[in-house]
Amino acid sequence: MSKIQYLTILLILLISAFILSRMVVIRPSILLIGILLAFTILLVSFFSPQVGLAFLVFSMLLSPEIKLAEVPGRDVVVRIDDLLIFAVFFGWFARSIFTKSIEIKITLILLPMLLYTVISIISTFLGILSGNVVFRKAIFYLLKYSEYFIIYFLVTQIVETRQQIKTYIILFIITSIIVNLHGYSLIGKVERLYAPFDAPGAEVTPGVPVGSGEANTYGGYLLIVLSLLFCLLCYSELPTTNFLYLFLIIFTLIPFAFTKSRSSYFAFVPMVITIILLTEKKKGLLLGGILLLFALSPVVFPEATNTVVERIKETFAGPVYSEEEAVILGFKVKELSALARVKSWRKAFEEFLPKKPIFGHGVTGVGLVDTQIPLIIGEVGLLGLTVFIWMVLAVFKLSFDLFKTTIDNLYKSLSLCVISSLIALLVQSIGANTFIIIRIMEPFWFLCGLTSIAKIIMNK
Repeated sequence: MSKIQYLTILLILLISAFILSRMVVIRPSILLIGILLAFTILLVSFFSPQVGLAFLVFSMLLSPEIKLAEVPGRDVVVRIDDLLIFAVFFGWFARSIFTKSIEIKITLILLPMLLYTVISIISTFLGILSGNVVFRKAIFYLLKYSEYFIIYFLVTQIVETRQQIKTYIILFIITSIIVNLHGYSLIGKVERLYAPFDAPGAEVTPGVPVGSGEANTYGGYLLIVLSLLFCLLCYSELPTTNFLYLFLIIFTLIPFAFTKSRSSYFAFVPMVITIILLTEKKKGLLLGGILLLFALSPVVFPEATNTVVERIKETFAGPVYSEEEAVILGFKVKELSALARVKSWRKAFEEFLPKKPIFGHGVTGVGLVDTQIPLIIGEVGLLGLTVFIWMVLAVFKLSFDLFKTTIDNLYKSLSLCVISSLIALLVQSIGANTFIIIRIMEPFWFLCGLTSIAKIIMNK
């Protein structure tokens, strides 16, 4: 970027900051502020898409929500981040048209992404025709589903160099530190920790105390952060960065424990095992460190350790008033929120699939389903499930190919992070609708985009 462009961006930011402050004083509407901010980011992205993308890194977890409407099954909610994503996209697109430099970078993941989006639209359209889907509700959720893929697309089109990849990873980690500081501020004040701007009590699940917030969301996000930190530690060669990553891992594990998200706890184990099995460096150190952490945590972090143990026990003990139970792998599950997940799986195969097996009932057509595969079956049917599996396999293939062929430690860390975090999220999705949660999927697809562009850079 030229000096003139830098000065123009600075001038725009200063003017916007002044107008924004005036709006806060005169008419403090979050929606109006969000629209003005989105317009500002659109202009910034026109001059420098890289700067616009940097704003998105912070906004993924640090954006307030605005409830537009209450409809049966799900609320219609818009985040400031939703506006910024489209602002960056249109800013980049306008710049590409103006400079006549549109050159779409094709990756292995783009086709199944596009096809899954098309199937979601078709399924929802059929659901609207049958009267099973409310248009005003479905359109917002279709836009949200497409946002995850827009994030991925923007990263692959905007990022061009290894240095930019490194910079965005640093911004990603800084964001996680801010988010975790918020988590620490909630310890002892709420039943379960949640991410910034998640309303207390947003996660209304049988058996879960009101005031827990979106604990599974925070847990899923921290799985990605922990995966990245572990992988960076594996391939870090400087003692100072080794110490920094080790500190950040411990710093992140404490709020992770206080999320009380059992699906996240269970997902943590295969994530770490995957990293230990695949890493070519510090395998013994990582294994020994994990075992030492588990051995010492009851002494060093007694409250956090006790929280995890008691939360896992609840799954199989259940509250005293629970009269139901389900048997999974020989274990009797009695806790109400865990039983709700079991019922979702049964409903998918006994109700959703027999009625509309191919295209499903459309997005939002089956209401709120707390587990991912049953939700996919219910909304987009077997056709959508097939493409979803194709998309997941494409992510694995691209990341594994980069991991095995590159000698760059940054690329090694990044690709291994995507592999291990995807495994973790797939495990978490057995008990949560992980792949539609915006605060989990935006960071994940952002890292997938960086991995894809790293492979393109390496092959040049």
